[in-house]
Amino acid sequence: MNNQIYQTTDLKEVVHLTYAGFQYKDMFLLNNNKSVVFVFDLTDKLNNELIKYRKDEYGVVRIIENFKNIKSKIYSLKNQQWQLKSYRPKNQIYYWKKDNYSR
Repeated sequence: MNNQIYQTTDLKEVVHLTYAGFQYKDMFLLNNNKSVVFVFDLTDKLNNELIKYRKDEYGVVRIIENFKNIKSKIYSLKNQQWQLKSYRPKNQIYYWKKDNYSR
């Protein structure tokens, strides 16, 4: 595969490839700055790694999806807490680890 490139907008794929030791040679914005394209040199080694990734031989896709889901739940919880705090009365005392925290 001489002088061929591989481009992707799949961030999970990019994370896997960089973790596997591949370096992207360029990145640029696409579609009015909505997507980022990552460019890799296409080699046999990179192609083999892409095949393994797509077959999910390492379980990476599931791990990344699980990470995304948990991160989303954390964000949602923080957002709910932020909304609740705006309705709490002032000077409420919070107890945590044997310490008092006043608002």
